[in-house]
Amino acid sequence: MKKVLMLFIMFIVLPYIVCAKGNETILAEQTKYYKTIYFDNELTYMMNNSNISRTLEITKDEYDSYEKDKYSLNGTIETEYKKLTVTISSINSYYRYKVNLEWKSIPKIRSYDTIAIGFPASVKPKLRPIFSEDYCTDKGKCYNTTGYHFLYSGDNGVGVTFQVPTGNLKSLNQTLYVDMQKNTSSTIIAQYAYGDYAHAVKTISLNNAQKYKVNTGGIIYEDTSITYYDAISTAKATWNGNW
Repeated sequence: MKKVLMLFIMFIVLPYIVCAKGNETILAEQTKYYKTIYFDNELTYMMNNSNISRTLEITKDEYDSYEKDKYSLNGTIETEYKKLTVTISSINSYYRYKVNLEWKSIPKIRSYDTIAIGFPASVKPKLRPIFSEDYCTDKGKCYNTTGYHFLYSGDNGVGVTFQVPTGNLKSLNQTLYVDMQKNTSSTIIAQYAYGDYAHAVKTISLNNAQKYKVNTGGIIYEDTSITYYDAISTAKATWNGNW
């Protein structure tokens, strides 16, 4: 009887111990909020430097107060809201840089978007970055996908390009993280992670969607592709401590 009881206790305790080893402790975080305004006529495009949309950084209060898309008489046809969060976390003896993009209103254009993390030369990825996308339809069905079409990996950043899901969606968010290791023999006294997201405001081919690089300035597109994407300020997480 005692032997059976001991096996039962081990069966309960062991999974908890294994999960505890993978605990992630957030050390630094920054969140930024944005709205993208679309325009509905050529005159408005010209007044807005020939762009069909404009993306602005906004306050948390404005983001929280938004409820639904509103049509306007001044040339504005639709407004999208999203927030970007970047974190630095510790997991056992290494660090994880993570960026998450959450849509408060589902994007009007569904083409090839890119999510990315920039970092200084003092660190480098341990393994390939991990991407995931979560979304729910208006019918209540929810999905998680990890596939993407293109991976960028450079000395100062990583990014993935993926197809935004179509259909009537109720929620949508994308996450990218990468576990880091030192790239120097010196002691690192500060870490920086730069989160960025590029949303296609016009339909773009996969070939042109891949024409970018990632560094501490975020996602940087070539001239042939830059006009297809909105431009947002990067979110930056900073942690001070010896490594």
